[in-house]
Amino acid sequence: MMSITSLLAVGCSVESQTKAKYFFHLCNVLTLFFVIVYAFFRSYIWSCYRRFSWLTMAILNNQTIPRRFPLSFHEMELVGEDCKVETEGTGLQGVPCRPSLQQINRLCQGSAYLDSLHQPWPNAFSGYDWEEQIFGSNNVGFRCVEGICSVRQWVVEREYTLLGIILFAIVLNCCLRVTCEHRIRELKAKKLQERQRDSQEFRRGKRPTSLNYGHCF
Repeated sequence: MMSITSLLAVGCSVESQTKAKYFFHLCNVLTLFFVIVYAFFRSYIWSCYRRFSWLTMAILNNQTIPRRFPLSFHEMELVGEDCKVETEGTGLQGVPCRPSLQQINRLCQGSAYLDSLHQPWPNAFSGYDWEEQIFGSNNVGFRCVEGICSVRQWVVEREYTLLGIILFAIVLNCCLRVTCEHRIRELKAKKLQERQRDSQEFRRGKRPTSLNYGHCF
């Protein structure tokens, strides 16, 4: 027959495992949430930047290769592919087919110039054929925030720092899990020893001496 202190030990052990379980879930959810938010945010700004980059190329090349605006997504994409073939391996920068960051940023700051060309303001993740098959239109996605190109440059300058934070969060999550599991095993071993001692004292007709079960940690 189990003593009162033994029952308390079992309850405390279960409570400790429950707390640790919730703590594990919380750490996992927060880490996963952080990774997903960063991945989406990075994809969003890169998607916008590509579209502004293609539009800048098309505008700068318009004098030599006249184009009829507004341009569709596929036409912008074709401009980017043609310019990539033309400038790849040349190391050129600031030319119409490889505009500088300042030239692209100027187009990102507001819609006035694009409005004069009747060019719609870009949307991230839009223009793909699979979107039209699913939604019936490829003009979906998220509107690019004005000045997003400057944000992209800020992220580029801190890319390794941000990736380091993500890696640290993942490693910390793993370390916390290992530490808590080790702590639970220690507590379970301690409670089992106390239960065994209390059981022996109970059989001898003595009052158990280990009554401190008020806290699990």
